[in-house]
Amino acid sequence: MKIAILADIHANAEALEIVLKKAKQKNVDFFMIAGDLIGYYYQPSQVLSMIQSLNCLVIKGNHEDIFLNGKFKASAFKFKIGFEKAQKELTHKQILFLKSLQTKSIIKINNKRVLLCHGSPWDNSLYIYPDMDKSIRDKLNKVDAEIIITGNTHYPMYIELENKIIINPGSVGQPRDCIPGACWLFWDTIKDKFKFYRENYNFDNVIKMVEHYEPENKYLSNVLQRTKK
Repeated sequence: MKIAILADIHANAEALEIVLKKAKQKNVDFFMIAGDLIGYYYQPSQVLSMIQSLNCLVIKGNHEDIFLNGKFKASAFKFKIGFEKAQKELTHKQILFLKSLQTKSIIKINNKRVLLCHGSPWDNSLYIYPDMDKSIRDKLNKVDAEIIITGNTHYPMYIELENKIIINPGSVGQPRDCIPGACWLFWDTIKDKFKFYRENYNFDNVIKMVEHYEPENKYLSNVLQRTKK
């Protein structure tokens, strides 16, 4: 089987479209999506329509929680415009779809237990980096799965602990590692090989949307195009 692993799409349909195109070229059979379908950007309905057309396992991220709990409505919330657009545009069926998502899910592949989550298996908002504290490492080692797929950080990651593999495919919609492009991970389960990809796409269209909806929020456009010095 050929699997595409995605995370942190964040209502960026421009980025998702190119990833799905490349996945189709590689004859991907199945998609695993580690949450944060919405938030930040402005194409939530298009993104959900594309996701719902796939043969996939998808869980909700902390941005789905923020939307469904209405936390974005607080006056001090910094990135509320994308959520307000989702509130206006998502259909009743799409909102029910978001409500139906679990925060984590386990699937068996190659006789291995693969856990799909967003932040961590126990906290949907936790950030897991390679230099994680020993307490987090120890907790991960006790999780009943051989492979843990996570998201949330927007950084690609593949690390091996004492008895399991921790994977983050990076962000489709908003990379934060100063390398522009839409990140995703390809898993050939026959060869048991993982390969990271980063696809170029026209993020100028997304930047134009930022300038239209919230021109004062420079972060949302800068993060898409910044590079390492």
